[in-house]
Amino acid sequence: MHGGQSAQEDCKVDNLCGYDRQNPVVTEAGRTTDYAGFWPRLLACMIDWVAGVAVIVIVLSLTVILFSPVNADRPDNLPPEVFYQLTGSLVLAFFLSLSTFQICCWWMESSKFQATLGKIIVGLAVTDLNGHRIGFGRAVVRNIGKCILGKFFLVGYLTIPLSARRQGLYDMLARTAVVRVRGR
Repeated sequence: MHGGQSAQEDCKVDNLCGYDRQNPVVTEAGRTTDYAGFWPRLLACMIDWVAGVAVIVIVLSLTVILFSPVNADRPDNLPPEVFYQLTGSLVLAFFLSLSTFQICCWWMESSKFQATLGKIIVGLAVTDLNGHRIGFGRAVVRNIGKCILGKFFLVGYLTIPLSARRQGLYDMLARTAVVRVRGR
């Protein structure tokens, strides 16, 4: 403590909230922000997951409607070649819809929105470490890192509550931060 300041005021980084009180991040739009913690990011991720599953279910349903034989009253009556064609179409539709959704997420994080649908709803944005919008390449690196480190090993998420900038390992890899955006 210096000059009558409390320990909290003297501390540059608030350990509970995890953002720099003296140097808050300012996005390109000029909005002051702070680093987003684990729970708001989890909520945004869940919203994105629900949106992604909805897109995939719609695409798969349309694929079944478009590629199913009109005269097939029961699936066990399908000839093998029709069954294989339908199965192949479903697998292709699944991977195309999944990859299209992922590319849309990359684009949204590198666009003027700086966020996926879930992050927009929760009031979060993805920035570089200086608070600027990230490019498409950095969004790709961040999200591939999230898929590998976060979803498979879960270690990608463990650093969020522990780091000063509330970064997952994939954020550290891509040199990005997820911040709260006031006034969105």
